[in-house]
Amino acid sequence: MRTWLLCSVLALVAASGLIPPSVGHASFPGANGKIAFVRTVFIPEGERFTSDIFVMDPDGGGVTNLTSSTESEHDPAWSPDGTKITFEIGGDIWVMNADGSGRVNVTNSEATEEFPAWSPDGSRMAFERYGGKPGDFGIYSIDSNGANLTLIARVKNAMEQGPAWSPDGKRIAFGGTELLVVNADGSNLTQLTHNGAFGDTGPSWSPDGRRIAYTGGEGGPADIFVVDADGGNPVNLTNHPADDAWPAWSPDGRSIAFTSDRDGNRDIFVMRADGSCAVKLTSNPAEDARPDWQSASASAASPPDCPAPTATPSPVATPSPTVPSALLGGLPRGGGPPAVGSSLPALLLPGVLGAAGAVAALFWGARRRT
Repeated sequence: MRTWLLCSVLALVAASGLIPPSVGHASFPGANGKIAFVRTVFIPEGERFTSDIFVMDPDGGGVTNLTSSTESEHDPAWSPDGTKITFEIGGDIWVMNADGSGRVNVTNSEATEEFPAWSPDGSRMAFERYGGKPGDFGIYSIDSNGANLTLIARVKNAMEQGPAWSPDGKRIAFGGTELLVVNADGSNLTQLTHNGAFGDTGPSWSPDGRRIAYTGGEGGPADIFVVDADGGNPVNLTNHPADDAWPAWSPDGRSIAFTSDRDGNRDIFVMRADGSCAVKLTSNPAEDARPDWQSASASAASPPDCPAPTATPSPVATPSPTVPSALLGGLPRGGGPPAVGSSLPALLLPGVLGAAGAVAALFWGARRRT
């Protein structure tokens, strides 16, 4: 099934330049625990990519590989109590303990199921589903033990992506062409953003449920935006020439972790919730992406402080003419160092409308599992 999907969409994807949708998350209130993320490396033997789920402290320390398997794991999401992580392998939803042990397969179907997100009480998970029987596209939920599969939302001519459960459990936000929100029972589907052909994806609720961070593009590089839960007051937090994506709100509400290629490679960064003070947490030749923040009873560590601004030396005054010229030879004159610019590659584009968005997601789901 997935091989056929890959063959049928490859030409369209190559022509469009589309790449994968963004995962969504909920941030459950609490202390800042560890950050889970996906590290993807290229394996020269066989010319393939493989991904594992890692965790680290909020300051970037204590990086640990939880999976270390021959399979590729994606889309980690912490349970509300911080004891488990749900994730995706080969188009199925799995759950494991916080230390990587005790893997359990939750879904096992012909369809592709990915981007899982826990309900606040931990009893259910929402996820994106596509590619099985006709009409399988949509946002679904299921009991954490794999029972009671339920369709939540399906949007005509769109590809629903990356659901995120609100902290009060009443609503589910998800992306696609626009950012949308729906009641957890599937009623009252509401569009929050209105950006036309450019996708708004990967929602992450603030712990108080008042705001939603998401990945948006508006025709340029991807940026991290935040909008009120009713769709009001959208703000671009990053506004950077590189691509910034996959936001994850910290449990204390003060920080947002995200992925950026602003240094030439995808790494995990953290910034204040107002968009200031972006600090890199990982620096690895592999690509690090899709962070999610654990809610803990006690903080694992604090995010790093803002780097001190680089001061430009003040010009040195020209000495008085009364000073003998022989004493002036070694004195520096003028201002500080020249500004250094950089040209960064655009690696991440937002999702797009309708069939094209579906094609991109189908391609990525097939491509990353080959």
